[in-house]
Amino acid sequence: MKLSIYGTITDALGFAWHKYETALRLAWFPLLLLFFLPIFFVYLYASLASGGLVTPFGTGYFEAFTVIADNASAIGPNTYWTVEAVRFISTIILQTSYLIPLFRLAARDVAPPAGSVYLRFGWRHLKYIVLQVLVGIGIAILTYLPLFVSLTLSSAALMGIEGEVFAIFPNPDSLHTIETETVMPWFVGAVPLVLFGLFLIALIYLSLRLYAVPIFGAVREKGDGYNSLMLSLKISSGWNALRLLVINIVLLLLMLALVIAVQFIIIPLVTIVFGLLFAFVQSAGNLVPSETVSEPSSASFFVIGFVLHILLMFYMVFTQALNAGFAGSLFRQGGQYIGANRGSSA
Repeated sequence: MKLSIYGTITDALGFAWHKYETALRLAWFPLLLLFFLPIFFVYLYASLASGGLVTPFGTGYFEAFTVIADNASAIGPNTYWTVEAVRFISTIILQTSYLIPLFRLAARDVAPPAGSVYLRFGWRHLKYIVLQVLVGIGIAILTYLPLFVSLTLSSAALMGIEGEVFAIFPNPDSLHTIETETVMPWFVGAVPLVLFGLFLIALIYLSLRLYAVPIFGAVREKGDGYNSLMLSLKISSGWNALRLLVINIVLLLLMLALVIAVQFIIIPLVTIVFGLLFAFVQSAGNLVPSETVSEPSSASFFVIGFVLHILLMFYMVFTQALNAGFAGSLFRQGGQYIGANRGSSA
């Protein structure tokens, strides 16, 4: 089979554009929880450090960091790693919650569950995570291990190479002043660069070949006559690997352009507008003496951070929808090699 570069890109963009509302409906609640998750864990650490309950109602966000720093010794290694494990697992669950229904919608036209709030985690989500881990381990073994062995063996071999010693006469008017210079062979410094270059090529190549394995595994239905690994290798075989690289570069450039627009245009405007609003509120509060007027620094940080997170959420939804459309296009183009039952129920 031959992948269509133009068709795959337009499929991805078309899905992200036409199904954006559905993607936003599926993703807004998990992404909102992802915004509050770091704040929750800051106060959790502050509570563990102080030995009492620390909440946003009595302690500012930045003050919570001070509480943690002043009592860091109270948090033992076991407690720290337990909390970090819970934090990591929670993040993974929230991130994959909306990805699986998006992949199924893009690949098999399976309508996601109705409702304005979506947060689910099941066997498909767990299977996707497990396959992601296995693919990552496989790529690491096939790339990092050969690199480590090659660098170790080449270093041991090159250390035994003696450089040639040349006599140098720094003073052209005198042959009695002699200096020596040791010149090592040119390939001594080139070998590590060549090895790192081969490592990067192998890493990119294997990532392209195995990218779709977790997605194909997550959207697989009973009765499908395909193997996720074999299908991923099939659609990326031959020159398709290069076509996949071109497709990824084009999509990355499009997302980079969007990032630049958000980073240098939208976010500065939002920050300036809300900064002026909070400065105006503070000035108005100072005009009327009141014991209840307080510094809005913590509140302004939270509100501006929340607004920026909303903007980031819109961007993330688009990128994830783009990713789902890309994966769905690959699945459909590889459909001639699988016995997939399309249109299964959610």
